[in-house]
Amino acid sequence: MSLLLQPLISAGQNGVEMVCANSLILDFPEQCLVACCKENRCPKCLVIANERGDPLTSLMRNPELIKEILEKRKNGQHPVEFDDHGLRTVYKPFWADLPHTDIFLAFMPDLLHQLHKGIFKDHLVKWCLNIVGEDEMDAHFKAMPDYPGLWHFKKGISTVKQWMGTEHKEMQHVFLGLLAGAVPSRVLVLRIHTAESLNGLESALAVFHTNKDILEELEVRKHFNIPKLHQLSHYVQSITLFGATDGFNTELPERLHIDFAKEAYCASNKCDYEEQMTLWLQHQEAVFLRSAYLDWLSEHRTDDECIGYESDSESEIEDLQSESCAALMNASLTLLIAEQHVVHVLAKTPAHPWQSIQHLVTTHGATMFLPALKLFLHKHGLATHTELISNSTFSVLGWLKFFSISVYWTILVDGFR
Repeated sequence: MSLLLQPLISAGQNGVEMVCANSLILDFPEQCLVACCKENRCPKCLVIANERGDPLTSLMRNPELIKEILEKRKNGQHPVEFDDHGLRTVYKPFWADLPHTDIFLAFMPDLLHQLHKGIFKDHLVKWCLNIVGEDEMDAHFKAMPDYPGLWHFKKGISTVKQWMGTEHKEMQHVFLGLLAGAVPSRVLVLRIHTAESLNGLESALAVFHTNKDILEELEVRKHFNIPKLHQLSHYVQSITLFGATDGFNTELPERLHIDFAKEAYCASNKCDYEEQMTLWLQHQEAVFLRSAYLDWLSEHRTDDECIGYESDSESEIEDLQSESCAALMNASLTLLIAEQHVVHVLAKTPAHPWQSIQHLVTTHGATMFLPALKLFLHKHGLATHTELISNSTFSVLGWLKFFSISVYWTILVDGFR
């Protein structure tokens, strides 16, 4: 990452015109890795590990202080802040030399893993299942009437083995309605609020913390020291700095897991697959770059050819255009031929070994083999004293008396084999 972001150092020092500021959209383990902290701590603030389930206002992490602590630890010292901040030994983070950068403020909310899959699917749905029961919950989903635009879970939700972001969103559309009358009224306080105002968002979170003890009374949850729950306390700050959360989602690049991981793994032999996957991705990238270059070259040549079709009243200009067009076409063709390297690959064992010349003519239809061979030998100065004796034997400088050829492949060129 430090090599990848190297150009940003000079850009930060000298300035570059930008349309808008960028941010980091990562899942929680990746955020902790970038923040150089343990996964039982918050990558944005200094909240204590066992207090993340409480609505506290903690100090934000300071990049300069974190770098100073890591540098002391690298030099053999044991600063108390290293353990207090929950850091781990990443002595040279990639963002250390980036000017005017607060990496901790750059961490954006992740709607997929924190809300749709995290708070809703992994926790809220499980809590309600413990209260209502799996069979009762499925019965409520099955009883929901069909309506255009809503997903009808005909078999309930207990039979769904693999959940995607789409299923999470569709279930949220009807979840509050099917819980009515099935859970205590205080549980329904956990409603999904709109983002009409940041005050409403903070109020919604405060209402949850006020009423969360009902889940402990029902023995659904023993504690609320949940990292994803704590991340909700930073949403207001992130929205204030970077705008609405519409684009703060790792759902779109989730599709790349198929292109860069699943397909690459299937292309390996499933043994020591990491190196094979990397090599396969390098090959795919090389093919893509080569195809893009050939497409560009084809479009460039087409544009050059169009010059010759422009009419002009003066014949001299037309001749000049024709000559320029021809020169450009020849240059493009020469470049294309120079870029192409023809490689001939032969099998280790021929398909038809040791075939006589007569057999080549009768069986394989190579009627022009002898004239072509004679022309080849004369062209390369190997047939000064060559005498063709018969269709099956000949002498070349006395080296061979009975000549036979192994056939690897048979091709048809302009009607001849």
